[in-house]
Parts: sequence; C-alpha cells; structure tokens
Amino acid sequence: MKTTIVSFALVVLLSVGVFANPRLSNKSKAKVSATTVEQQLSTQLSYPDALQGATQNSVVMVQYKINGNNRVSDVQVLTANKQLNQDLTRQLTGIKVTVAETEPNQVHTARLRFQIQ
Repeated sequence: MKTTIVSFALVVLLSVGVFANPRLSNKSKAKVSATTVEQQLSTQLSYPDALQGATQNSVVMVQYKINGNNRVSDVQVLTANKQLNQDLTRQLTGIKVTVAETEPNQVHTARLRFQIQ
C-alpha cells in the first residue's frame, strides 16, 4: 500500500513538473535585445570599401544613440581609418531598429563583424 501511494505521488509530481513554465530573468532578456540590435545593424550594412584589401576578418566597434523614433543617431566609429569611419557613419545613421525601451541620450556600443568577401 505504501509503495502504491509513493508511486502515485511521484507520478503527480512529475506530471506537474512537465507543465511548469519557468520565466527568464531580466538579465538574459537584456542580452538578447542587445544582440538583436547588433544583428539588425549588421544586416543593413554593405561591405565597406575601406576593408576591400583586408587579409583577415575585421571587427569594428561602434557607439551610437537611439532617438525617440527608434532611429540610430550620433554614430561614432572607433577606428583610425577615416574612410571606414565616414562610410560606416553614413550607412548607420538613420537606420530604424526595433528595441523594447531605451533612453534617448543613452550611448550604446555594438561590435560589428565583417567577413572577407
């Protein structure tokens, strides 16, 4: 009899656990949205002319703000190559991105990866 009760209790606990829906923490949601913005930016960029002669893949750090219309503004490309800076600034300025919430004066940083063509 005790074995039957214990077995029944285990079955009930396991069946309840199957339908449990754990929530994600706020920390992991923030990381997902940051990655999403980088992906949105990189999908709208063309390969810069300044990197045409590159012999290896390139990573470029970019700082920007997102205004009230969810458009990228105040772009700063963090490289010493002026041609690359101008090209990426021109391409990134005005891109519309989808973000949950952001403050208009908050500076964001993105790491953009360019693969050799």
